[in-house]
Amino acid sequence: MDIAFSAADVAAAPPDGPRRPMALARLYNDYLHLVVNNQEADPIEKVADLAGRRVSIGAPDSGVAVMAKRVLETSGLSGALAPEVSYLGLGDSIEAFADEEIDAFFWSGGLPTGGIAELAASRPIRLVDLTDVLPNLINRYPVYNAELIPASTYQLPGSAVNTISVPNYLLATDAMPADLAGALVETLFDAQPALVKANRAAIAIDIHSAIETHPVPLHPGAIRYYQARKI
Repeated sequence: MDIAFSAADVAAAPPDGPRRPMALARLYNDYLHLVVNNQEADPIEKVADLAGRRVSIGAPDSGVAVMAKRVLETSGLSGALAPEVSYLGLGDSIEAFADEEIDAFFWSGGLPTGGIAELAASRPIRLVDLTDVLPNLINRYPVYNAELIPASTYQLPGSAVNTISVPNYLLATDAMPADLAGALVETLFDAQPALVKANRAAIAIDIHSAIETHPVPLHPGAIRYYQARKI
């Protein structure tokens, strides 16, 4: 592959192949959602309440699964306290949740995520606040940032919930010629108005923050473009 989209936590992993990943731009943040039913009987109020529950953590080998596993591990939910984990993508997670086959599911995406917005419009749900695990989680994985998901995002009752976000990067490799890399970055920003029409999350693509791709180095061609724009 010549180009890839990747969350920063996955992109930070040591490469297995001969080529070195290099960033063209930081795009927008994904926000971790932990979705549960909004019910008074036997509620799930915090991550620790997932012990023994049926939980989808995302599709196999997905970025969502990486984040969810880290949240569960940091919360001490292993061994006898581990939830009953399923590996389902967003659509299958929503379907299993609506059919009461799972008690909760994780998702990492932009705000708002369409599937969750549709779910919230059809049944009472809540997003679990991650306040109790945030300090240890961010200390262990500094690639994550503490963020808020406003209740108004999904028209939910109550106040905003604390969660984590992870930036997404547009990646190439060190095999890509500098001229091509620079042209791709230029095309990205020229096309931003069209991207915003396709997905509101593209509003967050900003040329000034695009260079913030630690721990993945910027491609020399991308650096040349940003320098020409005096970024």
